[in-house]
Amino acid sequence: APTLPPTWSRCMGSCCSCYEGCGSMGTAPPRPHSMASREGENLIADDKDNAVPHEPGPTLVVFCHGVVVGSGDPLDEWRTWMDALKELRPDWILTPLATLHKDAKFIVGEEIGFLASLASKEVLEAVHKEQSRSKAPITLHCISHSMGGLILRGALPAIFEKVPGLRAGAFLTLSSPHLGVQASWGAPKDMWRNYTWALAKILGFSAQVPQFSGKDRTGVDSLGRRRPILVSLADPAGPYIAALQKFQTRMCITMSRDDLVIPAASGSIWTDR
Repeated sequence: APTLPPTWSRCMGSCCSCYEGCGSMGTAPPRPHSMASREGENLIADDKDNAVPHEPGPTLVVFCHGVVVGSGDPLDEWRTWMDALKELRPDWILTPLATLHKDAKFIVGEEIGFLASLASKEVLEAVHKEQSRSKAPITLHCISHSMGGLILRGALPAIFEKVPGLRAGAFLTLSSPHLGVQASWGAPKDMWRNYTWALAKILGFSAQVPQFSGKDRTGVDSLGRRRPILVSLADPAGPYIAALQKFQTRMCITMSRDDLVIPAASGSIWTDR
């Protein structure tokens, strides 16, 4: 695998299995596949020399934003990405999710499970729209920022249940708090992160805040026990990891420092720890 800048981590595979504050995310995932392209073909292979051509079909890219602050246009967050991808891959269908805006607001927004259900419905609508145009199999790429990474992880089981033949291409998260918004004892100036959930409960803020701190019981593990939503998403025997493993490439990108909210150890994954 190529060497990535220090602000990047490499993969989101069969890991994400440990949340109990140890900083690890489980066992190393299977070697991710790289993606290449050749005229008129979708290729998914370990490397370009051994690329196996797949039957050509539409490629759908969905973008999912995170917490919304203010009343700005959520599509603005993806403007640069969309401009670049339109130039690089004009044949791809680019779809920023638009139904989450009012329910993903800071302080008064809905909880992650509800947002995941909205996201799955919107993604499925986009998939069915392309299926009505073409009988060829569809490749799905997911790109998300901040809480959007958790929302899409929560949406995946419903998506693949409804469209089992969907090709899962790349799953990319940008500064998503996979291990929550917490600080270690080695970062005392950031300890406020560890108490925001209590303040949120006192003031009646959004259920998202306790979810980011692992202080909720809105998730269910594979044994049917109530768990924090982050633990539920990370259950190695649960439906969310099984859906995530379908993707040929899984990547986390985050800032190695100076992110006020998302710790580097939460937004990225070291598979050797």
